[in-house]
Formats: sequence, C-alpha cells, structure tokens
Amino acid sequence: MAQEAARKAVEHPARPEDVSKSTTADLNSDGFVTMDEVIAMKEANLSDTDMIDRLKASSQVFELTAEQEQY
Repeated sequence: MAQEAARKAVEHPARPEDVSKSTTADLNSDGFVTMDEVIAMKEANLSDTDMIDRLKASSQVFELTAEQEQY
C-alpha cells in the first residue's frame, strides 16, 4: 500500500488547492502522507504550526531521510 501511495504521489502529486479539501496532511485520504502533500501545504502558505497540526492529525509517525529533511 505504501508503494502504491508513493507511485500515486509521483503520477498525480498533490496541489496547493487540495489543501482546503482536507483537515489533515493526508490530502488525498489514502492513509499515507507523502512529500508532495507536505510540499502542497507549504505552497498553500500554511504556517509551520498549521502544517504540524495537520501532520499530528494524520496520526502517523514520520521518519525522514536526510534528503527529505534537506528538501
């Protein structure tokens, strides 16, 4: 399922306009938060606090690679 979410994120990345349709960081409601969703929230000009609140609301544990942290 995670591989499917990653493939979907590449083929159809989240957009800033998707942010208003969700209350969590899981913008497409597939059960995973992918980098494109984090980027969409940033591009939608959410504050860091709002982004963190949405990430917390997704009830997921995040472990970022060094490359993801840099990005």
